[in-house]
Amino acid sequence: MVRLPASFVAVVLGTLAPGLGAQEGAGTDGPAVMRITPSVRAAAMAGAGAALVGDAAAIFTNPAAVATIGSIGLEVAYQRLQLGASVASGALAVQLGQFHVGLGAQALDYGQERVVVGGVETGQNFHPWEGVGVGALVYRRGVLAAGGALKYVHQSLGEVANDGYAGDLGLEVAIFDIMAIGFSMQNLFGGDLGAAGELPRTSRFGFTFNYADPQGVLRLLSTIEGVWAKGRAGRLLLGLEGGVIVYGVGVELRGGYDSRGSATALDRFTVGGGLRIGGFTVDYAYQDADLLGAPAHRFGLRWVP
Repeated sequence: MVRLPASFVAVVLGTLAPGLGAQEGAGTDGPAVMRITPSVRAAAMAGAGAALVGDAAAIFTNPAAVATIGSIGLEVAYQRLQLGASVASGALAVQLGQFHVGLGAQALDYGQERVVVGGVETGQNFHPWEGVGVGALVYRRGVLAAGGALKYVHQSLGEVANDGYAGDLGLEVAIFDIMAIGFSMQNLFGGDLGAAGELPRTSRFGFTFNYADPQGVLRLLSTIEGVWAKGRAGRLLLGLEGGVIVYGVGVELRGGYDSRGSATALDRFTVGGGLRIGGFTVDYAYQDADLLGAPAHRFGLRWVP
């Protein structure tokens, strides 16, 4: 029988703790990788992404949100966690006429762990990890966009491996560069991950408004989003982004608030920013307490030509 080392057990229990709060309902939210926001821009705004359009990583939250990408969008992100664990993600969205195709993946790597049998190390190692892959297809006509996404989830913890599928649907109304309304239903079908738990059906409704012309020098927008997950209390996400862009070069600052219950380890406030140079944006997000209860620094790079 393989016994997991104490360091690894501490990581796993830390990541699962937010999903075990009795006051928010029974069950878990599945693998921890599903609760880490792939988009660094959205992560800096409390994870609000249902109506945050134009980023490739939006397919993880609302597939229809990629419909405003002009030709192609690319995004990668990385975060270092405790005890040698790390998270990496990537997303790509391409326009094909009135359609958009999106692909994305995110992996939570726990690092190498030693195999222990009966309290004795065997000299062998195993590599626990979790991952999710997403594929999306979106159709846009005028200001309306609708799409769906299919995702595959895998969890490998020593001798135990769990796999599952789930599907999302999304709608987006993007009125020029002024405002956007987004609605998505996540895990609408599937979501059974066996011993890893079940991905709860989750509804998101968001509204984003630009107070300044996003093609001008000054940038200022806000986003508000409601999140309702099966067996969980409803949450309100608030995000704000502002900055100055001159001849394609500038800085944006971001902040967010999540009304999640105090039973979780996650901190309610997030901050971050972005450095833009032409079509490239280097993003940063910070949270005082992440899934493991430690300060989280997440970095990302977006490219939209």
